[in-house]
Amino acid sequence: MSVKARLQSDGWSDQEVAFLIEKWALGISASNIAKMLGRTKGAVVSKVERMGLNREVRQTPSLRTF
Repeated sequence: MSVKARLQSDGWSDQEVAFLIEKWALGISASNIAKMLGRTKGAVVSKVERMGLNREVRQTPSLRTF
């Protein structure tokens, strides 16, 4: 079984996968993506892990000055 077939055999449509990839890349949380898709946070996290998606940790400069 191909990787693509394995990733799609878990009940996720092509549209849901595309949506997940897009929103994940924008930095939207797994909880919020889950709400948008009508899925659980665990389902989203599991799919992200199976797909090997990751995000770079963005360092935002501190606005505090002492």
